[in-house]
Amino acid sequence: MKIECFIVFAFIPWYGAQESGSLNYKFYPELNGWLKLHTAIKAFDGAKKTCENEDAILGSPTGLDLLEKMKDLTRDGFNVPTSIYTGIKTYNGAYFSIDRKPIGKSAAKWGKGEPNYDRIEGKDICLLLQPDGTLATENCDSTRPFVCYKKVEKPEDEQCGPTAIDKEYRLDKQTRRCYKFVPEVKSWNDSVWNCLEEEAYPSTVYTVEKALAIKEIYTKKMLQEKTKEKTNVHFIGFRYYEDVEAWLTVFGQSIPEAAFWSNEQPIPFKDEKPINEQIACGAIDVTSDKPELSVVSCEEKYPSICEKPAPDEESVED
Repeated sequence: MKIECFIVFAFIPWYGAQESGSLNYKFYPELNGWLKLHTAIKAFDGAKKTCENEDAILGSPTGLDLLEKMKDLTRDGFNVPTSIYTGIKTYNGAYFSIDRKPIGKSAAKWGKGEPNYDRIEGKDICLLLQPDGTLATENCDSTRPFVCYKKVEKPEDEQCGPTAIDKEYRLDKQTRRCYKFVPEVKSWNDSVWNCLEEEAYPSTVYTVEKALAIKEIYTKKMLQEKTKEKTNVHFIGFRYYEDVEAWLTVFGQSIPEAAFWSNEQPIPFKDEKPINEQIACGAIDVTSDKPELSVVSCEEKYPSICEKPAPDEESVED
């Protein structure tokens, strides 16, 4: 009898570290996300683009756990002490990470002799994470290694909170704000109270970026529900106050003040007294290709937009 022997090679996967869809990402439970070290050096914009192409962001030490893991990855990835790019750079003179957290939220502190602006020569300023876990200034055109960070996403209807009301809101990742389109038509005052009852406020849509964000959410909502509202005009959170003769937001800010956020473009608005004191409440057309603020009668009934910060944001107003 002839006996044939077969050798079977079995591949047994190792589950010591989970990996995301992109090669070489490692999952860290304490971060609820993945990290990947890129040893190929790039300028800041190139590093930012690389992470975006991997559905991630350029990592910043915004928490102590994230700081420690970025330090560990850098130490283990190089034979000599090496500084890497963070996602923090200057915007209008202030430091913010790519996910819009101010430098005060960073777990890392300035290194010795930092910030040092002498070597930057007036160019854009980006921040490095040094081997000892401190921050240093750098010219954004310089090339450095970097770490990409990919956070585990919650289901879409849980990104604004766990309650039934929270689940009616939708998160815009760029503005870090949660929005809800209220289809029931109400007067401006009633719309304001409706938002406040949900621990939100009438939307402060005063920049083009925010207007485009809510337009995208609105369009997706209409497609999902296969419905069409009677009007595209929605109340938002500003009006003319006769006692102070000024257009103010529900937070008491002027429109230009409310429109400021890093490098975003304010929506043009004519700050003039209304011809009719009844037509004095703020609105916006959520379907317009060119976002424009408008004013309508405060007593007319329109749908509205409520807004609140994402759960991981502390500030109420931009």
